[in-house]
Amino acid sequence: MMKQRMRLKVLYHSKITSNHNACPEAREKINLKQTLYGKQNQWTDVGIGVEGIFDVWRLGDNAVGLYGVKYTQAQIRLISKRFKRFFVIFDNDTAGQKQASKMVAELNFRGIETYNYKLPKGTDPADLKPDEAKILIKELKTWKIK
Repeated sequence: MMKQRMRLKVLYHSKITSNHNACPEAREKINLKQTLYGKQNQWTDVGIGVEGIFDVWRLGDNAVGLYGVKYTQAQIRLISKRFKRFFVIFDNDTAGQKQASKMVAELNFRGIETYNYKLPKGTDPADLKPDEAKILIKELKTWKIK
């Protein structure tokens, strides 16, 4: 049982949609799985899809939180409309990599240049040190197809 819990207000188009990890679906104004988390006004045409809010906070402006690995078709549509190149960085475990591969295939099918970037086993984007995160972002922004 969790003794401490953080409540996070989630804004979408400048309106509070819910309190992440605290709001029952029936009380959400917009279901979180119909949105993308991040600094939408800072996004460029290169996006980095991650599982959670803390991952977004660590990776910065181009990170897009999906509220878990079980993304929705609504999220796929939003990503397709917004980005030209997209990197999926899910946890390097069986569930994360299965969903990452599926997402890469769906976005590539929609014409978005998409890659599954695997961190070392047991590494979560939120656990990266700030300098490691900056190096990773720089690497992704300058990624060249080999």
